[in-house]
Amino acid sequence: SDEGFLWLATFNGLVRFDGYEFRTFDESNIAGLSSSFILNMAKDSSGTIWVATENEIIKIENNIPQLYLKDIGRNVQFKNTNSGIYAIAGENLYRLEENVWVKSLNLIENRPYQPISYKNELLLLSDDSLFSIKENRLDFKFYKNKLKSLNDGIFSSNNGSNTSYYNYENETLVEIEPNTQFDWYKGQENKDIKSIYHGKNQTTVLTYQDQIEVYINGTKQAFSNNTNLNLGRIEDISISSSGVIWIGTNSTGLFMLYPKIFSNAVDVYHTDNKSGFMVYQSQDSIIWFDQKCDEMLRIKPDNSTESVQTNSCLWTMTEDKFGNLWLGGDNTGVHKLNRKTNRVQFLPFSDDVNGKITFSLFTSASGQVYLGTNEGTFLLENDEFHLIEGSKSLGKIFSFYEDRDHHILACTNEGIVHFKENQINQIFTREKGLPTDDIRSIYQDEDRNYWIGTSQYGLCFFDGFGLVQLPTNDGRLNKNVWCIIEDDMGYFWMNSNQGIYRASRKELIAYVNNQSPGFSSQHYTSADGLANSEGNSRTQNKGFKSYDGKIWFSMISGPACVDPMKIKGLTNENKIVIDNVLIDNKRVSIDEPIVVGPDQNQIQFEFSHPNFYQTQHLRYLYKIEGLDERWFDVGKSRLMTFSELPLGNYKLRIKQVGTEAEATIDFEVEVHFWEKDSFKHTLVFATTALIFFIIFSIWRGRRYGRAQIKKMSGELKSLELRALQSQMNPHFVFNCLSSIQSLYLLGESERANEYLSQFSRLLRIILEHAQKRLISLKEDLDMFKIYVPLEGLQFDEPFEFELTVDENVNTETLFIPSMVTHTFIENAIKHGIKPLKNRKGSLKINVSKTETQVVLRIQDNGIGYEKSLATKTANKRTHKSRGIDITNQRIDILNLLNDLDIQVETNNLKNSKGESKGTEIILYFPIIEDYEDFNR
Repeated sequence: SDEGFLWLATFNGLVRFDGYEFRTFDESNIAGLSSSFILNMAKDSSGTIWVATENEIIKIENNIPQLYLKDIGRNVQFKNTNSGIYAIAGENLYRLEENVWVKSLNLIENRPYQPISYKNELLLLSDDSLFSIKENRLDFKFYKNKLKSLNDGIFSSNNGSNTSYYNYENETLVEIEPNTQFDWYKGQENKDIKSIYHGKNQTTVLTYQDQIEVYINGTKQAFSNNTNLNLGRIEDISISSSGVIWIGTNSTGLFMLYPKIFSNAVDVYHTDNKSGFMVYQSQDSIIWFDQKCDEMLRIKPDNSTESVQTNSCLWTMTEDKFGNLWLGGDNTGVHKLNRKTNRVQFLPFSDDVNGKITFSLFTSASGQVYLGTNEGTFLLENDEFHLIEGSKSLGKIFSFYEDRDHHILACTNEGIVHFKENQINQIFTREKGLPTDDIRSIYQDEDRNYWIGTSQYGLCFFDGFGLVQLPTNDGRLNKNVWCIIEDDMGYFWMNSNQGIYRASRKELIAYVNNQSPGFSSQHYTSADGLANSEGNSRTQNKGFKSYDGKIWFSMISGPACVDPMKIKGLTNENKIVIDNVLIDNKRVSIDEPIVVGPDQNQIQFEFSHPNFYQTQHLRYLYKIEGLDERWFDVGKSRLMTFSELPLGNYKLRIKQVGTEAEATIDFEVEVHFWEKDSFKHTLVFATTALIFFIIFSIWRGRRYGRAQIKKMSGELKSLELRALQSQMNPHFVFNCLSSIQSLYLLGESERANEYLSQFSRLLRIILEHAQKRLISLKEDLDMFKIYVPLEGLQFDEPFEFELTVDENVNTETLFIPSMVTHTFIENAIKHGIKPLKNRKGSLKINVSKTETQVVLRIQDNGIGYEKSLATKTANKRTHKSRGIDITNQRIDILNLLNDLDIQVETNNLKNSKGESKGTEIILYFPIIEDYEDFNR
């Protein structure tokens, strides 16, 4: 289809393939379909795909099949011509006109017809007779013994002894002669061709009894996986515009063949190279590589080849500024190639390098020739190599590199060596930040970032500030990087001992800079044309980019070449298609607004992305706009699940890493009306306003009733006391409402409802206490029994609570001021017990009595008073709790107006090691037994 899916007609349903997974459509998911026996398919000029079953027609829209027409006739067959699409169903011929199937002709009964497309004409083959359609009638054309259509106007006929081939042209059959204009037919006259398929890119596929041959522009091609295929009987072949060939068979399944990406020198140039130590291009565009131990092969620009005798095993070479080629390898010394005679001569005056093994030869931009051996590094001066002082300890120099600032660097098994003014300037090793000392390659990009290839530690990035090691555990990159070559499109090509890898430099930089959570790559092996997947790892000439933009690699079985533009033609950027949306595992229509209801928790998105090339390395990112603006790496998965999303309108975006392919879909999450912030804010406001109104009314009424009892100074302090009461009660209420709101936000509705019920009881008690200045000790303790468990509901693991009253205390006859004690208990829970991380909380309240005082002792095992103060200071809280301050002020006023002596004592409890283990608050109340006298 236009979106790039592959559609398959099978006995068990219609199958869609996107390169990643197969999805089957049959009676279970196509409404009204009576049979899953799919016969054939066709695509009309608008791109719509039509599917035929035994007596039904299916139409594919938006990548989803839907039943279009029932009971059209038996054994429906489609056929495309340049003038339209036809369908044969039994003895009826139909034509598609403006998306409607119209019967155009009644055929002769009880005869099988095979429709054949030839340009603008529809032909019918039946019982060895060929017919054409003329003005809605059947026109006989030819009869040939065992006449068979091979495809696109090509026919074969067998007379019992041999097979003849014909081309239908100008309404006649013309026999095809050998060596005619049909390139594919050259040499085929003695073969029994079963069918012919033509592609848009001059690709022709010939099928035989149990094999195929592929021709591009008349030239026979080698395709990956094209040997020893158990194809069986081939039913159909499809050739994509990128050259991928799909083969549908009877009983052996589906096959995909794609052109080999790499050209292997062993196959192309018929060399017997089995070593693969080097490949190099000189300035005259000649490509050199070692063929045997005593011979080199050079490929000229006209693609002709020539052997050059060496009489030794050569592993590396370079060209100096005078055009001389220098070669080195085994312990026979360094050789110089006379370009005029092509004779290889031993250098005179080269005693210093004789007997040494040469791993690398390199010419700098200034013309200086460097030579790396197993016994030091040498420089060429006046046709003599001189040892660089101190270089014998450098180990094996696998390659030299000159960066954009003309620094000469050497990759060794002892680290990276920097040469300056023909001397060793600095050596970078693991101790100085490298992941390993075994460095095989280095490359500096146009932004002056360094890319380092290592043994066992993969690819590393260094921008002058810090080194980043790229991941290798997921298969996107290899842990061995022998060389790094950048093509003209900004992609790195890296060979290893397990194939060749390709990755975008732009994507890699975005990944190491945390601008993208992922990157993509491709991995090439013998299936892509490599004679062997192991690359050369130890010599200078591991690979290069040729002057025509191709990439060459030295592999163990000889050089391999790739044209990066071939990759560009194979890859596509088909759009990502969102197939299904499921809410609580039930599919919903994506053509209608998608809403996750209040009683629904989970939404899932399934998507497909048609891409048949290197699909194992495709990676995807997603972002939910309206929730989080970051991109997240979803990896290779095509299913995303989201649960418990907050209320809101969102847009899901899915994109493939490294391309512009992207899909978006909008959806909404709703909640119950009582879970909405607007309702919660209204509830809090209304409750608070009601409490303020009741308290204010009580305060105003009592103000007038007590105006004459106290003198002016006492009345002023009484007003201050009531003002503090009006602050105290809302403070307590707000804390409770905050707990209710937290539970609703966490989705714990059942606990929140229980909390709300208990809170209503507590409100009644508070309102009753607010009218009194003095309450019995029993009333105060009864409030604790409600309040403390309510606070405990906020904890994942409720804290322990213990309330004890000494036997000598009669709580019904002893009175204390209202709204004093609960603030200290609240403080112990929220600032002492709640921050605990490593132990279970505990709150103990004890009431005792002396001769003159009622003693209320509040003890918690929380973080301690001092640590609580330090935590509040460190967190710089914007909300300051005023409960303790207000209570202390009330105690002071009560003491002043009523000649009382209420005292508060705070103790920070510690263990034997001096560590905080909690806080103890002790309240001392004078014994008050006359309730009426105190409140008068």
